[in-house]
Amino acid sequence: MRIRREGLELVIEFRDNEKVFKEKGLIFDKKTGTWRFLPMHYFSIKNRALLLGYEIVSDIRENFSLSDSIAQKISRKYELRDYQKQAVDYLAKNNWMGVIVLPTGAGKTLIGIEVLRRLSVRTLIVVPTLDLMNQWLSKLVDMLSIPKTMIGLYGGGKYQIKEVTIVTYASAHKKEFLERALDYFGLVIFDEAHHLAGELNKEIAKRLVAPYRIGLTATPGEKVKMLEALIGPIIRIASFRDLAAKGYLAEFDFERIYVKLTEEEAKRYKELMRIYLDYISKIGVEDEIERFRELVKRSAKDRDARKALLARIEAKDIALKAERKLAVLEKLLRKHKDEKVIIFTRHVDAAKYISTIFGIPYVTGDMDKKKRKEILDMFKRGEVTKLVTAEVLDEGIDLPSASVGIILAGRPSKRQLIQRVGRVLRPAEGKVAKIYEVVTRATYDYFASRKRRIKFTEL
Repeated sequence: MRIRREGLELVIEFRDNEKVFKEKGLIFDKKTGTWRFLPMHYFSIKNRALLLGYEIVSDIRENFSLSDSIAQKISRKYELRDYQKQAVDYLAKNNWMGVIVLPTGAGKTLIGIEVLRRLSVRTLIVVPTLDLMNQWLSKLVDMLSIPKTMIGLYGGGKYQIKEVTIVTYASAHKKEFLERALDYFGLVIFDEAHHLAGELNKEIAKRLVAPYRIGLTATPGEKVKMLEALIGPIIRIASFRDLAAKGYLAEFDFERIYVKLTEEEAKRYKELMRIYLDYISKIGVEDEIERFRELVKRSAKDRDARKALLARIEAKDIALKAERKLAVLEKLLRKHKDEKVIIFTRHVDAAKYISTIFGIPYVTGDMDKKKRKEILDMFKRGEVTKLVTAEVLDEGIDLPSASVGIILAGRPSKRQLIQRVGRVLRPAEGKVAKIYEVVTRATYDYFASRKRRIKFTEL
């Protein structure tokens, strides 16, 4: 039998005297009359064929070793913590496959770097943002002494594929990239691996031969089985509380503060929600998400649908910018006037609004990256002690140390809450971080807070 590539799939050609065997992932394509499978199944199908005694000719690359030019330059310049060693040991026992779950700030990147060093194979690192791409680049240079010129960057206008390559999810699922990467890399590291759950992102894992694959995440989310199928078993190493007890993360207190709308706000909120609810009740779709999508679709042509959509947006805005919520924020800022505070909200306009009212700098995804870096550097040096941000700091950016987090608004997402809590847990002697969540009762804000609620005693 022969195994060859055809586009982004692999094909088995059986000789006339060979019987077809059954194996997970091997499918007969009636249209072409061929047996096909996804590249991710290459080694399992080939090994099955070998066990059955087939003679195999394969066109697929199987030697993934780093060239001497890069392997000889790798030099370890870090020490692993006990739980990081434990994570690497788990991966080694599972043939370097698995999803490592550790809190934000626990140093998951070092685990990936250690796996790269030990395996010494061509490695692909998949990240969700350009900020993370640059952070991985810096860590590889600093921690392994890999020359910057030997690391490929693919995304954000760059199209380099080298023996060690960092690519964004947005670029990695594209055909032109996968055609080049299909059988080139031996190890693939999915940073913030929960992003793999996206419909397009799943194709990245499916279309790579890579026998070694690891995921790194603080929040695997609900699609655990999918991650296990594409990467390997979920390996939960340690919780926030475990790492805080050992001094690797700061101890923390979490406090939820509830506020009510003013009479005027409550009246307007009810009027707006009545407009919204009256319309969506006529859509006739039970699923809440599908119903909202239908509303958005109709709003392009239907005036009443657009009116309902705008009413919902304004109502949410009232809940998230409630007058009494901002009064609580003012009290908290006074209480922690001598500490570094990060204020988390949901929307860019809310971050800018709070910035204007309280005279503190904001950091958002739409701002110039140079300006954002300057503000974060000032925060790190203590020249600025308060920041307000819309979701850009939730994931993928190394934050300077802060001791207080104030969550004014967010998605109904446990993942986002965990990410935000982790942003203020960088350890310091005697530090006990404080996290506040300010919630507007009887509004969408309250619903979102309930959806993302977590038992912090179990974290």
